[in-house]
Amino acid sequence: MARDLYKHTRIPTEKETERIAHFYFKWLYSWVGMDTKQYGKYWRLLENLHSCEFKWFVDNDVNRATDGIKLRFDFCSEYGYDIHEIDEYLINKPCSFLEMLIGLARRIDSDIMWDPDAGNRTCYWFWTMLKNAGFVNEKGTLRCDETFSPDDMIWVKNKVQFLVNREYDLRGKGGLFPIVALPDGVNFKETELWYQMQFYLNENFPVIDDTFVGL
Repeated sequence: MARDLYKHTRIPTEKETERIAHFYFKWLYSWVGMDTKQYGKYWRLLENLHSCEFKWFVDNDVNRATDGIKLRFDFCSEYGYDIHEIDEYLINKPCSFLEMLIGLARRIDSDIMWDPDAGNRTCYWFWTMLKNAGFVNEKGTLRCDETFSPDDMIWVKNKVQFLVNREYDLRGKGGLFPIVALPDGVNFKETELWYQMQFYLNENFPVIDDTFVGL
Protein backbone atom coordinates (compact mmCIF):
# COMPACT_ATOMS: atom_id res chain seq x y z
CA MET A 1 0.00 0.00 0.00
CA ALA A 2 2.65 2.53 1.02
CA ARG A 3 4.86 1.58 -1.93
CA ASP A 4 2.04 2.15 -4.42
CA LEU A 5 1.17 5.46 -2.79
CA TYR A 6 4.77 6.62 -3.09
CA LYS A 7 5.12 5.46 -6.66
CA HIS A 8 2.05 7.26 -7.99
CA THR A 9 2.27 10.52 -6.02
CA ARG A 10 3.73 13.54 -7.80
CA ILE A 11 7.24 14.39 -6.57
CA PRO A 12 7.24 17.85 -4.95
CA THR A 13 9.62 20.51 -6.23
CA GLU A 14 11.29 21.26 -2.88
CA LYS A 15 14.93 20.47 -2.28
CA GLU A 16 15.78 16.79 -1.83
CA THR A 17 15.69 16.70 1.97
CA GLU A 18 12.25 18.32 2.00
CA ARG A 19 11.07 15.83 -0.60
CA ILE A 20 12.29 12.95 1.55
CA ALA A 21 10.66 14.51 4.61
CA HIS A 22 7.39 14.83 2.72
CA PHE A 23 7.34 11.22 1.60
CA TYR A 24 8.55 9.89 4.92
CA PHE A 25 5.63 11.59 6.65
CA LYS A 26 3.22 10.19 4.06
CA TRP A 27 4.73 6.74 4.62
CA LEU A 28 4.19 7.09 8.36
CA TYR A 29 0.61 8.17 7.78
CA SER A 30 0.03 5.23 5.44
CA TRP A 31 0.58 2.93 8.42
CA VAL A 32 -2.41 4.41 10.21
CA GLY A 33 -5.01 4.80 7.50
CA MET A 34 -4.20 7.77 5.29
CA ASP A 35 -6.05 6.12 2.40
CA THR A 36 -9.19 5.36 4.40
CA LYS A 37 -12.35 7.44 4.67
CA GLN A 38 -12.35 7.07 8.45
CA TYR A 39 -8.78 8.16 9.17
CA GLY A 40 -7.66 10.01 6.06
CA LYS A 41 -8.65 13.47 7.30
CA TYR A 42 -6.16 14.02 10.12
CA TRP A 43 -3.12 15.19 8.20
CA ARG A 44 -2.69 18.34 10.27
CA LEU A 45 -3.10 16.53 13.57
CA LEU A 46 -0.44 13.96 12.65
CA GLU A 47 1.81 16.62 11.16
CA ASN A 48 1.77 18.45 14.49
CA LEU A 49 2.42 15.23 16.41
CA HIS A 50 5.39 14.66 14.12
CA SER A 51 6.75 18.13 14.94
CA CYS A 52 6.87 17.32 18.68
CA GLU A 53 9.80 15.48 20.21
CA PHE A 54 9.24 12.36 22.28
CA LYS A 55 11.21 12.65 25.52
CA TRP A 56 11.34 10.04 28.24
CA PHE A 57 11.94 10.15 31.98
CA VAL A 58 11.43 6.48 32.84
CA ASP A 59 14.52 4.58 31.79
CA ASN A 60 13.03 1.82 29.65
CA ASP A 61 10.91 4.26 27.67
CA VAL A 62 14.04 4.74 25.59
CA ASN A 63 12.86 1.54 23.89
CA ARG A 64 9.82 3.40 22.60
CA ALA A 65 12.12 6.00 21.03
CA THR A 66 14.23 3.21 19.56
CA ASP A 67 11.17 1.64 17.94
CA GLY A 68 10.16 5.03 16.57
CA ILE A 69 13.57 5.68 15.05
CA LYS A 70 13.63 2.18 13.57
CA LEU A 71 10.80 3.30 11.32
CA ARG A 72 13.31 5.48 9.48
CA PHE A 73 15.46 2.48 8.65
CA ASP A 74 12.40 0.54 7.48
CA PHE A 75 11.44 3.47 5.25
CA CYS A 76 14.91 3.66 3.71
CA SER A 77 14.99 -0.08 3.16
CA GLU A 78 11.58 -0.04 1.47
CA TYR A 79 12.43 2.76 -0.95
CA GLY A 80 16.10 2.07 -1.54
CA TYR A 81 17.58 5.10 0.22
CA ASP A 82 21.10 4.91 1.59
CA ILE A 83 20.49 5.80 5.22
CA HIS A 84 23.91 7.44 5.47
CA GLU A 85 23.10 9.84 2.65
CA ILE A 86 20.14 11.30 4.50
CA ASP A 87 21.58 11.43 8.00
CA GLU A 88 20.89 15.14 8.26
CA TYR A 89 17.16 14.67 7.99
CA LEU A 90 16.38 11.22 9.36
CA ILE A 91 19.15 10.08 11.66
CA ASN A 92 20.34 13.17 13.49
CA LYS A 93 16.89 14.10 14.79
CA PRO A 94 15.25 12.84 17.98
CA CYS A 95 12.26 10.53 17.81
CA SER A 96 9.04 12.42 17.17
CA PHE A 97 5.91 11.79 19.19
CA LEU A 98 4.21 10.48 16.05
CA GLU A 99 7.04 8.02 15.39
CA MET A 100 6.85 6.78 18.97
CA LEU A 101 3.09 6.20 18.71
CA ILE A 102 3.33 4.33 15.41
CA GLY A 103 6.28 2.26 16.64
CA LEU A 104 4.34 1.33 19.76
CA ALA A 105 1.17 0.55 17.80
CA ARG A 106 3.18 -1.80 15.58
CA ARG A 107 4.61 -3.50 18.67
CA ILE A 108 1.16 -3.94 20.19
CA ASP A 109 -0.11 -5.54 17.02
CA SER A 110 2.84 -7.78 16.24
CA ASP A 111 4.02 -8.77 19.74
CA ILE A 112 0.89 -8.76 21.91
CA MET A 113 -2.39 -8.65 20.00
CA TRP A 114 -1.59 -10.28 16.67
CA ASP A 115 -4.62 -11.98 15.17
CA PRO A 116 -4.06 -13.71 11.82
CA ASP A 117 -7.78 -13.55 11.09
CA ALA A 118 -7.94 -9.79 11.68
CA GLY A 119 -4.70 -8.96 9.88
CA ASN A 120 -2.61 -5.90 10.61
CA ARG A 121 -4.33 -3.65 13.17
CA THR A 122 -1.58 -1.09 13.73
CA CYS A 123 -4.07 1.56 12.63
CA TYR A 124 -6.59 0.48 15.27
CA TRP A 125 -4.12 0.60 18.16
CA PHE A 126 -2.73 3.96 17.04
CA TRP A 127 -6.09 5.71 17.00
CA THR A 128 -7.11 4.00 20.22
CA MET A 129 -4.14 5.62 21.95
CA LEU A 130 -4.99 9.04 20.53
CA LYS A 131 -8.60 8.75 21.65
CA ASN A 132 -7.58 7.50 25.09
CA ALA A 133 -5.29 10.49 25.52
CA GLY A 134 -8.00 12.95 24.50
CA PHE A 135 -6.79 14.26 21.14
CA VAL A 136 -10.38 15.27 20.50
CA ASN A 137 -12.35 18.50 20.24
CA GLU A 138 -15.15 19.80 22.43
CA LYS A 139 -17.58 17.47 20.61
CA GLY A 140 -15.54 14.45 21.55
CA THR A 141 -14.30 13.75 18.03
CA LEU A 142 -10.73 13.81 16.80
CA ARG A 143 -9.46 17.13 15.50
CA CYS A 144 -9.71 16.80 11.72
CA ASP A 145 -8.33 18.93 8.89
CA GLU A 146 -11.64 20.70 8.24
CA THR A 147 -11.69 22.30 11.68
CA PHE A 148 -8.01 22.27 12.69
CA SER A 149 -7.05 25.80 13.76
CA PRO A 150 -3.95 27.66 15.01
CA ASP A 151 -5.31 27.21 18.51
CA ASP A 152 -5.38 23.45 17.89
CA MET A 153 -1.68 23.54 17.00
CA ILE A 154 -0.94 25.04 20.41
CA TRP A 155 -3.32 22.61 22.09
CA VAL A 156 -1.65 19.56 20.51
CA LYS A 157 1.79 20.77 21.54
CA ASN A 158 0.60 21.30 25.12
CA LYS A 159 -1.11 17.92 25.15
CA VAL A 160 2.09 16.19 24.04
CA GLN A 161 3.97 17.95 26.84
CA PHE A 162 1.28 16.80 29.27
CA LEU A 163 1.87 13.20 28.18
CA VAL A 164 5.65 13.43 28.03
CA ASN A 165 5.77 15.00 31.50
CA ARG A 166 3.39 12.32 32.84
CA GLU A 167 0.89 14.78 34.22
CA TYR A 168 -1.91 12.21 34.06
CA ASP A 169 -3.12 10.63 37.31
CA LEU A 170 -1.92 7.44 39.01
CA ARG A 171 -4.28 5.32 36.88
CA GLY A 172 -3.18 6.96 33.65
CA LYS A 173 -6.36 9.00 33.13
CA GLY A 174 -5.53 11.51 30.41
CA GLY A 175 -2.72 9.30 29.14
CA LEU A 176 -2.39 6.75 26.38
CA PHE A 177 -3.45 3.77 28.54
CA PRO A 178 -5.96 4.72 31.27
CA ILE A 179 -7.19 1.92 33.51
CA VAL A 180 -9.82 1.58 36.24
CA ALA A 181 -8.38 -1.10 38.52
CA LEU A 182 -4.91 -0.08 39.62
CA PRO A 183 -2.85 -2.97 41.03
CA ASP A 184 -1.35 -2.44 44.46
CA GLY A 185 1.95 -0.61 44.38
CA VAL A 186 1.58 0.59 40.80
CA ASN A 187 1.75 4.26 39.87
CA PHE A 188 1.40 5.05 36.17
CA LYS A 189 3.41 8.23 36.63
CA GLU A 190 6.41 6.00 37.32
CA THR A 191 5.56 3.02 35.08
CA GLU A 192 7.15 2.63 31.66
CA LEU A 193 4.79 2.82 28.72
CA TRP A 194 5.27 -0.83 27.80
CA TYR A 195 3.80 -1.95 31.12
CA GLN A 196 1.12 0.74 31.11
CA MET A 197 0.07 -0.72 27.79
CA GLN A 198 -0.08 -4.25 29.15
CA PHE A 199 -2.14 -3.23 32.17
CA TYR A 200 -4.54 -1.49 29.77
CA LEU A 201 -4.79 -4.47 27.42
CA ASN A 202 -5.32 -6.93 30.26
CA GLU A 203 -8.16 -4.82 31.61
CA ASN A 204 -9.84 -4.15 28.26
CA PHE A 205 -8.94 -7.29 26.30
CA PRO A 206 -8.75 -9.98 29.01
CA VAL A 207 -8.28 -12.86 26.57
CA ILE A 208 -4.60 -12.00 26.20
CA ASP A 209 -1.92 -13.62 28.28
CA ASP A 210 -1.22 -11.60 31.42
CA THR A 211 2.45 -12.54 31.51
CA PHE A 212 4.41 -9.36 31.07
CA VAL A 213 7.24 -9.31 28.56
CA GLY A 214 9.72 -6.48 28.96
CA LEU A 215 10.86 -4.80 25.76
